[in-house]
Amino acid sequence: MAERKPVVLVGGQLQELPAGDTIPVGAVLPAGSSAGQVLKWNGTAWVAGTDETGGGGGGISHAPSDGKMYGSKNGSWQEITAGGATAGRMMIPIMAGSMQPSASGGSSVLTNIATSANQPDVQTLNFHQSTQQHAQFAIPLPKRWNRGTITARFRWSHAATITNFDCVWGIQAVAVGDDEAINQAYGTAVEVTDTGGTTNRLYVSGETAAFTVANTPADGDTVFFRVYRKAADAADTLAIVARLHSVDLFVTTNAENDA
Repeated sequence: MAERKPVVLVGGQLQELPAGDTIPVGAVLPAGSSAGQVLKWNGTAWVAGTDETGGGGGGISHAPSDGKMYGSKNGSWQEITAGGATAGRMMIPIMAGSMQPSASGGSSVLTNIATSANQPDVQTLNFHQSTQQHAQFAIPLPKRWNRGTITARFRWSHAATITNFDCVWGIQAVAVGDDEAINQAYGTAVEVTDTGGTTNRLYVSGETAAFTVANTPADGDTVFFRVYRKAADAADTLAIVARLHSVDLFVTTNAENDA
């Protein structure tokens, strides 16, 4: 970039001010000018404006050169600490193909459903309309999980259009660590009701309330989740099978990676 030299307005003409020179006699600045501004052409005349290049007292100065990472906020530089940009809320999607019907009181096995020719097929676990059925999955949650509460939402559909179409979904979880017994009791379940209505539409529930993973999870634990349709609940009015496509888990992280 060519060096930018200072200029002044003399007799209606813009003139370059040589290095080391003072403002010549007769030079004037536009009315309203202040220290640190520069001259800008607005299409008709030269007017005073903010120096947006970072020099001359306008804009924001260069960030400190101390090897740290900085971001600009409210006109000043602020240090970005490790994890500050990436720690927070994270979604973990669990597709139906990663789940299994519970050995006792389980849902259907994984079902492949064709929607229309040359259009997406879907894989679902199907839950009966009158009997509470369950499915399970297990994952080691990342080390950066803060081991706090979790929320979930459900993606689902149904195969026929009917009059009543509310469906109640639930979830609960327990953590199992190295050399611990697997037969642990699940934590308290939470539930959410969602409304369907039309054949082969994908419905996404709202999030559940926060639930606690039982057995005090620790880094590296495997977390077992159990999901179900609460068919006997008065709020569940869907009189046909509900098809579960996936579950979204929402966890909170407190680090940018698992180091």
